[in-house]
Amino acid sequence: MEKQCKMNGRLKDSLPSIPSDLLLNPFVHHLELTSTLDKIKTALLTVTFLPLRVLCIGLLLSLAWVLACVGLVGLDENDVRCKPLTGWRRALVRMLSWLGRSTYEVGGMHLKVIGQQASREEAPILVIAPHSTFMDAVIVYVTGFPSIISRRESGLSPFIGKLINYTQPVYVWRDDPTSRQKTIKEIVNRATSKLEWPQILIFPEGTCTNRKCLITFKLGAFYPGVPVQPVCIRYPNELDTVTWTWEGPGALKLLWLTLTRWNSTCEIEFLPVYKPSEEEKNNPKLFANNVRNVMAKALQIPVSDYNYSDTLLIKKAVELNLPSASDLVKVQKLRHKIGLNCLELEVQQASKLLNKDLCSLEEFAKVLNVSAGNDAVQELFQLYVKNGVRIINIREYLLDSIVINMKSKTEEMARLAFEAVSSDPTRMSRDEAVQALKISLKMSEERADRIFDKIESVSKFNYDSFVNGKVKEAASASIMTDKTNPIELPDNIRVFDNLRNAKRFAIDIGGSLTKIAYYSTTSQRTVFYGPLNKDEQEEASLEEALVYEISEGARLHFIKFETRFISQCLDFIQQHLVNTRDHMLGKSIKATGGGAYKYTELIHDKLGLSVDKEDELSCLIKGCNFLLRNMTDEAFTFCRNANPEYMFMKAQPNIFPYMLVNIGSGVSILKVESEDKYERIGGTATGGGTFWGLGKLLTSAKGFDELLDLAEKGDHRNLDMLVKDIYGGDYELLGLPGDLIASSFGKAMHAKKDSSEYSEADIARSLLFTISNDIGQIACLYAMMYKMPRIYFGGYFLRGHPLSMHSISFAINYWGRGEVQALFLRHEGYLGAIGAFLKGAEECDSDKYSWKENLAGSAQELNFTIEPFETVPVTPPANLILGQLEMDRWEHPVTSLPFLADPDNYIPDTVDLNKDTEARDYWIQCFRDATGKYVDRAIQSQPHSETAEKRAHKFRDKYLSRLQYLQEKPFAYGNLTVRSLLDTIEHLLKEFDFPDPYLMQKKQENEIAMALLPQRLQHLDKMSEINRRTELIRAILAGNMFDWGAKEVAALMSQNGFGFEEAMSKLQERPWLVDGLDQWLQRMKGPAHKCAAIFVDNSGFDIVLGIIPFARELLKRGTRVILCANSAPALNDVTHSELQELLRQVGVMCPIIQSALQSSRLLAMGTAQAGPCLDLRQVCRGLTKTLVQNEVDLIVLEGMGRALHTNLTAKFTCECLKVAVIKNRWLANRLGGDMFSVICKFEPEAID
Repeated sequence: MEKQCKMNGRLKDSLPSIPSDLLLNPFVHHLELTSTLDKIKTALLTVTFLPLRVLCIGLLLSLAWVLACVGLVGLDENDVRCKPLTGWRRALVRMLSWLGRSTYEVGGMHLKVIGQQASREEAPILVIAPHSTFMDAVIVYVTGFPSIISRRESGLSPFIGKLINYTQPVYVWRDDPTSRQKTIKEIVNRATSKLEWPQILIFPEGTCTNRKCLITFKLGAFYPGVPVQPVCIRYPNELDTVTWTWEGPGALKLLWLTLTRWNSTCEIEFLPVYKPSEEEKNNPKLFANNVRNVMAKALQIPVSDYNYSDTLLIKKAVELNLPSASDLVKVQKLRHKIGLNCLELEVQQASKLLNKDLCSLEEFAKVLNVSAGNDAVQELFQLYVKNGVRIINIREYLLDSIVINMKSKTEEMARLAFEAVSSDPTRMSRDEAVQALKISLKMSEERADRIFDKIESVSKFNYDSFVNGKVKEAASASIMTDKTNPIELPDNIRVFDNLRNAKRFAIDIGGSLTKIAYYSTTSQRTVFYGPLNKDEQEEASLEEALVYEISEGARLHFIKFETRFISQCLDFIQQHLVNTRDHMLGKSIKATGGGAYKYTELIHDKLGLSVDKEDELSCLIKGCNFLLRNMTDEAFTFCRNANPEYMFMKAQPNIFPYMLVNIGSGVSILKVESEDKYERIGGTATGGGTFWGLGKLLTSAKGFDELLDLAEKGDHRNLDMLVKDIYGGDYELLGLPGDLIASSFGKAMHAKKDSSEYSEADIARSLLFTISNDIGQIACLYAMMYKMPRIYFGGYFLRGHPLSMHSISFAINYWGRGEVQALFLRHEGYLGAIGAFLKGAEECDSDKYSWKENLAGSAQELNFTIEPFETVPVTPPANLILGQLEMDRWEHPVTSLPFLADPDNYIPDTVDLNKDTEARDYWIQCFRDATGKYVDRAIQSQPHSETAEKRAHKFRDKYLSRLQYLQEKPFAYGNLTVRSLLDTIEHLLKEFDFPDPYLMQKKQENEIAMALLPQRLQHLDKMSEINRRTELIRAILAGNMFDWGAKEVAALMSQNGFGFEEAMSKLQERPWLVDGLDQWLQRMKGPAHKCAAIFVDNSGFDIVLGIIPFARELLKRGTRVILCANSAPALNDVTHSELQELLRQVGVMCPIIQSALQSSRLLAMGTAQAGPCLDLRQVCRGLTKTLVQNEVDLIVLEGMGRALHTNLTAKFTCECLKVAVIKNRWLANRLGGDMFSVICKFEPEAID
């Protein structure tokens, strides 16, 4: 081989570069026969040489096709894709290569090869550039039929498809959303395989250019991190008849002119193999850029920041039949260079400053609001100059800019287009209107003409007449096809997310707050790895097993905001819906609340929806029922200055009966006995409106929140007359404490008319207590009358405000005398919107699905100053308060585990961090310190992603922000526990598209453990019964050590040589911290259990060497075993789908497991949970049904998350074994042990 050098990406020699004031356009090529002699030669050769050459090429290609067909006989598509061709089939490659080169030679193309091709061992990948023509296919024949990257539809072609298939290509499936990931996986697989695959040939530019520069390389060739050989292609001909670009001659013209040349030349130069440095192996983008620099230097052309996405812009312009389509890329880059980002302002400036279409450079600069001396402005202006005259048509520039900005709100682009096509946008010609429709709505000219025909009778045509119903077909064509860009708020909170997939809307409009509800479909990446065949197990790297699939889900969104912003919110929804306004006509939105009548016309005008008004009280009840059934920690009591102040109530299997008190302007009291049986039993006119109205009269406060803030600062005792003010102390005879209010505002009786001795804060507080005591007493009387022990309070008066809740709670506690409980709801503000939405919403059927709060998307009140929703600005900018609740649908309904001894009082969490301040401070800091570990793991899980690091850092920022928020308000998301903190991590990782960061680690540990399993089973079978059963428990404990969620254990596992035996040696010596081993061994001497349900923990050693041998022992005794695993990933916990595959592999090794699987005595089932802990109130209904049918009499809870952080004190109606190793030193010390202390707790059946 010619000089072969080792390169590390550092080029000492300077590379040609693009001058800063010049923008090359690599996507345009002009070809014309200018001289008469050329035209005569072409004509003569067309009638003489051309037929002969076409005949010869056809014969050679036909012969090649026949050989390819012969070579593929007996092979199906799977054979071609899964293993390399060998023997005589591979030998045919030489003949096919010769025939391919011959087709070029007879066509007059002289092939000149410089340098020497490297072998596959030296360079598994060939990188070809520049890519400028379909004739570049010659490289396939020169390099000996390497594997190419090809679209699947090309391989299906009956003729050329045979030749493509013979290269054993890596196919791209255009209709598969995961195709990119699968293609990368296959490239990595081929490039790193030890099998004798052909080299892989890749054009990294991804599209054709004119060879004037090298555009940005795509990264597919560089992900494997293996040596590559750069190969340069040149066509050094006087007349360039081969270059095929987006703007230039078509393929047939190029082929004709090439075949009618006497001869043409193609130079192919093999450069030295490029061996990546370690840094480049870990950074494909750096690798690609450095290889591109090497090739640019060899080609003596510059590199450019143009990329494949630029061709999409050109394609869009070509579809619109715009002149000089390729110039759009120049316009885009110059606009960016100048800093132009407000197209609407440019259109307005053009209409304001110009009364004509033509303008000079100075006028153009004024439109852009920049200096005419700016070089980039002059270059941009020059693009539109025609015939050397320094005057341009400003409308052409504005329309081009609209095409460039199509990703912006499409309806806004439509309005701008109508303004841009004419100097008088209120009165347009037919041609101008057609052009506006074509540009803004990507509409065909025929369709635009047809629309215009329908309104030809209209004397004046403009955008308003277009939108307001003159031609409804237009609006249904293309408006709003853009993808939703949610509003980004502080701390990475997004509202109005996924609007483009919104299916149904509901709205609750109150006098102060508006709540919007909508249902959307979601597409999320999930990770799947299936069984590996023997070759793959031996040859494939772990990364190659990573495959992403797209799963469809559903989500409920509930957003609340101040009603004064309703117009702007509706504008935002309208602009970001995937459907057009008129497409929504005939459809309806459920609306409730007093504003449903006031804003009916506004809703219809903005969204094109008819308004179905729903009864406000029935919506409140329906919403309340939904939250009580589906949301854990929804209801709570409030006791000010207690520890904790917020006591969250356990979810009750039967939520009825209850009383709902809605405190709005007035008060409504409702008795709810069942889902459909309820009635309004009373109320009072003294409510929130009374407090607000009197407060405005008695104080200077203008708003409701300002009045509440005043009340927080006041002291009602300065104004209210207390019992002790009358009697000097307690009135013991009547049981009245001295601090009890005897007369609200009583001390004001003696105030002078103009006295200012009472502060506004005291007045506000006294007023608040007056209203609250009245509401509390009336509610309590109704509750006692109807024997309702629970009263849920809601409405604008409360909104989670501590003083309001305190005053209501005090009144209920006093008047109820312990018989009535005052309860509040975390999401009481959404009741009406939820209820309105549920009217006819079959997607929320609790018999088919379950709903869980999305901790990543839900947010409490967010305060920030904006010009709302990028639509109608508010002057001055307003302080907007937004709240958001998101709920994700699980495809299986959930229910409480039927074996809980006391389900009504079951609390999954061992420690309440709301109450335990010391524990809260420790665990929040612990998770804060571990955040970097999660970030690193997330990035490592997607090594080939260009966005992984950015997404991981967004995860970090949002999680740290959430931890800080929980430090200040631990009650914000319900009970704060270790479980909820762990669940929050998983929700946020999924939000930022890290579906399973520990997948590769789990797979690696599974493979190591599986290799040890046969020997481990043989060892156990040789032991005595008592020793074997002891060893089985110790093995579960040792396996449970392998927990990447535990900081100190993760440090041990990162060390080389820490394996299963090392974990066994770390176990605490007996007696253990909780030592029930002897009781368990004694029980094992008794009758076999009927069925055991084992809730499993980690992948790897834990499940393979710990749980599976334990389950095998139970199976040998005749016990049926059900292994219960997470339904979705969390840390390194094994999931249901992974567990099924592991059991299949174990069955091959162990006849006992195989027999149990075949007879269904061993089952793997999902729990419908996705966290490291276990909440037995939320277990998959299908699982519980199976457990009952199989008469489970033993439950095994394994691991810290399932047996320590949760369920440590849980009692069951059957026997229970709880096994865990404490892998946190602080927690171990708190429980009286040390690091790696053991909990082995056997509990006999509890009395129900």
